[in-house]
Amino acid sequence: MITFLTKNHIPYKEYIPLSNFTGMNQIGILPLIVYPETIEQLKSIYLKAITDKLSFDILGGITNTYLSNNYQRDIIIVTTKLKGIEKTNETIWVECGYSLTKIAWELSSEGITGYEGFIGIPGTIGAAAINNSGAFNTSISNIVKKVKILTPQGNVTDLTNKELKYTNRNSILKRNLGKGIVLYVELNTTNKDNVDNILNRIKIYNAFRKTQVDGKRKSLGSIFVSSSLKEIGRRHKIAIFTKKVINQPIKFFFHNTRINTFLDFLFLGKPSLAKHCDNLNRFCWQKNTKEDDFMEYLNYMQKLAGNQLKLEIEIRK
Repeated sequence: MITFLTKNHIPYKEYIPLSNFTGMNQIGILPLIVYPETIEQLKSIYLKAITDKLSFDILGGITNTYLSNNYQRDIIIVTTKLKGIEKTNETIWVECGYSLTKIAWELSSEGITGYEGFIGIPGTIGAAAINNSGAFNTSISNIVKKVKILTPQGNVTDLTNKELKYTNRNSILKRNLGKGIVLYVELNTTNKDNVDNILNRIKIYNAFRKTQVDGKRKSLGSIFVSSSLKEIGRRHKIAIFTKKVINQPIKFFFHNTRINTFLDFLFLGKPSLAKHCDNLNRFCWQKNTKEDDFMEYLNYMQKLAGNQLKLEIEIRK
């Protein structure tokens, strides 16, 4: 593979510590990370890996993907250098590695509505189209017209929005990764609004993110689909009600999210987890955080919800 990459002028890195790649504390070495700079390079690497029967993953910004300590692949293909755009009057084709936040900003500033809620979501448009990412009551499924994929057999084909079979944080491509890889995403640009109206909505969403969502520590964002967390509330009504009563006088004097998070875990029976979290749904990594800590958090949250929580992130082993 190295000879192939060198011959085709495709950038790569060898033997990278997993923790350096993710910014977390996993143990392990990634033997080869490849950074295609064109769609043709992406296609050639993908088909070469299949022909050579190499294990591989195609990743964007890994902003909502956890690679476990025992994660092993022959090759990691990173798409973040693929940022081409082709515009028409009614749609826009975007290469899979384009930043979701960046394309949302660009279209919003042009008076195209429907993208306001995606500003602040990390990751690439390709990954978002697979995962059906979303926020503020909107999802990628509302704006994607088609995706262009490359199949393992080397065929390039389109999947329409209907054929993607979107459900909450899911699609046919996420359920069946072997179906192909996303090359381009076609987005709907027909819905228009006054730019000032759009910017006002963005301002409201960003303010909410700053105070209620985004944290200052390294994280993967929301670990579970937010709506599924209601199951914890349903099963532990007394504990949550008691916590709210206790927290009222504290909130009156000062607002401290760390105290609020500690009280959440205290009344749910596991205060030791609070040091790892910005809130119930955001686990954070620090220098001494281990995978065992993360697994303990996941298992305990599922226990609280009777194993009814749905993951927002992806865990790869």
